[in-house]
Amino acid sequence: MITPLREGAPFCVLGDAGGFRHDFTRLKEHSFKDTGGSAWGSHSWDHWPIGWLNSQANDVNEETLQKYPNHFSPAGMDLWALPNEQVERRVFYSLIGVGGADLERVRETARHWLDLGEANIANLDKVARLPQTFRREIGDGAINNRSRQRQ
Repeated sequence: MITPLREGAPFCVLGDAGGFRHDFTRLKEHSFKDTGGSAWGSHSWDHWPIGWLNSQANDVNEETLQKYPNHFSPAGMDLWALPNEQVERRVFYSLIGVGGADLERVRETARHWLDLGEANIANLDKVARLPQTFRREIGDGAINNRSRQRQ
């Protein structure tokens, strides 16, 4: 899933290797009331403090925008085909990041990550070596998503 925006393209990669097998993982698109979960539609939600019931269900308003972090959600994901007993015992991994104007870099990075397979998908040494997805030009130089290129 990727959402191209002016200053970058946030993305989330899910796949069989990360535990989100295609036979039970369902993506839902929130842009229209009839395709989102419970007719949510695309909007921003507050992230309430830990312990508050159903922390995703509060829409951002002028008051809460000043108090709590929030997020915009154009899409979502559910494990609809699995009973709760099976979901609670599994481990799931996703790759989250920001891409630049070249969305093929994101696709390449996603493919490399998924190709690591179940045994290595959470290996931080291997994940750190994935291709970069974001490069922003500033003045005469460039700023990468890593603070310094590794020597």
